[in-house]
Amino acid sequence: MYLWQVPKLLLHRIFPNVRYSIWIDGKLRLVVDPYQILEKFLWRQNANFAISRHYRRFDVFVEAEANKAAGKYDNSSIDEQVDFYKQEGLTPYSEAKFPITSDVPEGCVLVKEHIPITNLFTCLWFNEVDRFTSRDQLSFAIVRDKIMAKVDWNINMFLDCERRNFVIQV
Repeated sequence: MYLWQVPKLLLHRIFPNVRYSIWIDGKLRLVVDPYQILEKFLWRQNANFAISRHYRRFDVFVEAEANKAAGKYDNSSIDEQVDFYKQEGLTPYSEAKFPITSDVPEGCVLVKEHIPITNLFTCLWFNEVDRFTSRDQLSFAIVRDKIMAKVDWNINMFLDCERRNFVIQV
């Protein structure tokens, strides 16, 4: 486990009274008023959680192969994780999943309203990142799909180009 995963995914445990948060990776800098981000990605979308889609890939299985090819993590750990998710019911991304537009996020920015369902989602997501690889893009969809199968929960997966309008590389 990497230390950055705790504030990224479990911020509500560190600051239990926080109502909203915007996580931005250390390699990025915010260049707009945070309230504009909350308004655009949560409030206007009637969402409790927002994250950008991956700029290139939509399918977890394709993302796993790309991670292996890039040497992001050892291949056997990635294979074990993806095989487990297949057994748990994760299927390749297709238009049949619509209105879900992607199974792979670009996780450098998270916009959250800290309500119980969002906090549960990030706790379960953290558990997957801790159990398998630190590649949180691989575990996002399985956790999201399990929660959305049980409750009516609206997340906003916005285009990566929209993210580039409010953060820049440092």
